[in-house]
Amino acid sequence: RAIVGPDVPVGLVPNGIDTTRFAPADAGERGALRRKLGLPDGRPIIVFVGFFSDDKQPRVLFDAWLQVRAAGLDCTLLFVGATTSAYFEVNSRLAEQMRDDAGRAGVLDRLVFARASEHGHAAAAGRLVAPLCAGSAAALRALHPGARP
Repeated sequence: RAIVGPDVPVGLVPNGIDTTRFAPADAGERGALRRKLGLPDGRPIIVFVGFFSDDKQPRVLFDAWLQVRAAGLDCTLLFVGATTSAYFEVNSRLAEQMRDDAGRAGVLDRLVFARASEHGHAAAAGRLVAPLCAGSAAALRALHPGARP
């Protein structure tokens, strides 16, 4: 609310997930997972899980993260997934460009890449984000039933 304003409809859009297997970690479990995975404790971590393709829009999330940080929220962005691969959809330039841009912005220490996905990454973070692409206009959206796209 503080970032988007009081008049912007914000809501939760549930995604089909096995809530037994992927149950939220409590504060103690989250802290232990963060230490085990070498992730920072004491600040929010935003997680993207997926390989780096233009369709999955990791760059949109990265740019939104820079804006959120500029607005005053000290948080870490964690990308979990393949940044390089022989698979045709993976764009290996994306991660390299984000590292360069994070370095220029002075936030490289808040940008983390993890190759392999373990259940612990999402549980350690508590915030899992997926940028959405609608046609050629990409946007990071949290849609409420009454919100306009």
